[in-house]
Amino acid sequence: MLLLLDNFEQVLEAAPHVTRLLAAARDVKTLVTSRAPLHLSGEHEFVVPPLALPARKHVPRFEQLTQYDAVRLFIERAQAARADFVVTNENAPAVAEICHRLDGLPLAIELAAARIKLFTRKHYWHGSAAGEATDRRRTRPARTPADVAEYHRLELQPAERG
Repeated sequence: MLLLLDNFEQVLEAAPHVTRLLAAARDVKTLVTSRAPLHLSGEHEFVVPPLALPARKHVPRFEQLTQYDAVRLFIERAQAARADFVVTNENAPAVAEICHRLDGLPLAIELAAARIKLFTRKHYWHGSAAGEATDRRRTRPARTPADVAEYHRLELQPAERG
């Protein structure tokens, strides 16, 4: 069995529990994503560096933007999520801004690009999706189970939150 723990930097204090779980359940393997190492016995750290980003102040035209890995990944994943998504010189700054707000991190870019299907064409065309795709970033790590629940509640659409 594989146990996937995502964004574990939010609950690093729980790392000893993972050790106990793995000791008790020998059939369980874990895959943990985290911006910080867990410092556990048997941990194998695989660092995923940020992808190349364009300059933030002078965003190049669309033709030059695609030379940056972060932007190229966003475009590929957004088009996979929404076939009519196109990048033009008009909305290219919004795409570059999304990639910058996500620090060029591949998984974050993948997740934000997948959200493009939630926006109307006019919405992303004018760049207003940039803030909405990324504004839920935490300013502090989760400290309690309630913090984790709130983090995931914010991942839901407003109508789904209840």
